[in-house]
Amino acid sequence: MNNTRFRCHPSIILEQLGSFFFIILILGFEFLTSFLEDPKSTSFELPSYYVISGILAFLGIIFLFVGYRYLIWSKTWISIQNGSLIYERNTFNKKVNTIGIQSISNINMEQNILERILGTCKVKLDTNSLTTANLNDLTIVMKKSHALELKQYLLSIINESSIGETPAMVDNDEIKYDFEASITDVAKHSLFMLSPFTCIALALSVWFIFLQFSDALHTAREAKGILSILVNLLVIFFILYSALSSALKGFFGYYGFRAKRQENKIILSYGFFKKINYEIPADKINAVEIVQPLFCRIFKRYCVELVNVGLTDEGAGSKAHLILACKLEDLEQQLSILLPELSADLITKVQKQPKRTFFYYCYLVLCTLLGLGIGYGLLILSFQYLDILLESEIILSIFGILAFIILFLVLGLYLYHKTAGTYIGENYLVTSTGFIQRKFTIVKYANIQYITTVQNWINRKLKLTQGMFYLLADIGNQTKSLPYIEEFQLEKLKKHILDF
Repeated sequence: MNNTRFRCHPSIILEQLGSFFFIILILGFEFLTSFLEDPKSTSFELPSYYVISGILAFLGIIFLFVGYRYLIWSKTWISIQNGSLIYERNTFNKKVNTIGIQSISNINMEQNILERILGTCKVKLDTNSLTTANLNDLTIVMKKSHALELKQYLLSIINESSIGETPAMVDNDEIKYDFEASITDVAKHSLFMLSPFTCIALALSVWFIFLQFSDALHTAREAKGILSILVNLLVIFFILYSALSSALKGFFGYYGFRAKRQENKIILSYGFFKKINYEIPADKINAVEIVQPLFCRIFKRYCVELVNVGLTDEGAGSKAHLILACKLEDLEQQLSILLPELSADLITKVQKQPKRTFFYYCYLVLCTLLGLGIGYGLLILSFQYLDILLESEIILSIFGILAFIILFLVLGLYLYHKTAGTYIGENYLVTSTGFIQRKFTIVKYANIQYITTVQNWINRKLKLTQGMFYLLADIGNQTKSLPYIEEFQLEKLKKHILDF
């Protein structure tokens, strides 16, 4: 495929127009709804000249939008030359991105429902660079057979295999996986990963749906109108969808979850509406996170997420799970097959923060109490100086708000202190952080970009330090917290990082 020049599949135009036509559909539905409610309110008495002009203008806008997307597609070329992949767009502003194939960290494939119908798929290329990861990432839409061919060719260059040999094109659906999650496993994972706030919102939404349904029946008996019933049912549907979306997102997102270790790469496949295939070189995994949300902590379940460039750029809530929520013994078994370089025993070696951090937390609470007390006193004095008489209920309300702030701070510090901890091993740094959710971050010293530490005067007196360490990863995963450790442990940590 060297010196080959090609374009994305033309179906990319249809995908890019999807949101545009969705907006048009909403506007049309809004017009139809208003017409059904009151046909006389919608005037059709405009002169035919204005009606035809409006329709032509509307069609003209659609034509211009489609034409613009077609122009971009026709002027965008992708080529492979001398070990580099070149993305070139020759429209009004010429744009050329050159990506070294050896710097590609992930070559992933995904299919949404439209792409499954058309027989196409997306090939996503992510670069293993902190400065260019978000600039040079590239998505190519191709026929699935061509995508497999491109993927195998790029992998042969990355793995420094012989270019003269034709690599075997293997569809991820034909691979025999090491682990395949059942529907029950995926359902349990989605439930264990729910946040308590989602559960509270779901309970309130169900109650609100009940009230809306009762109101719909009452309105139907009085108004005898089909439209009012439909409108109320539509409201109920959207409320139910909003309440269940976070729970169902986890289920359908990881439906059909499969994982396999094949030589130096990990193969992941999952998704119902959007089918995603990851092939991750094991040596380009920059960190591993073992996560325990609240329900996982209660029922002693663990799930494993991978951190490297390109795995979490689908959105703020997206995660690349290596192992779904399971018990510790199952975690050890699956981890020994999928990532034998790592041991689950590392999380058992995490030591809690030094007991002296309790005195620092007391210092924080006292400073907050002092600041809020002074602010409260000055507020009352200023009202008295201005001869503004405050009712006792208002004074008590202000005091209640201040008390809530103090209670929230104390509870937050207590939960963090119960969760936070660190283990500085010979090859790995392991940290434990979180409040309600607990997250173990396991990282090799060689994968730490740099580390920063902070000490105020009381930390220096207590000989404690905390900080942040930075990874090569997507935005949101680049920065990790380092809980309080002893000063001599910091020197040990620095030595390990410098040795690597």
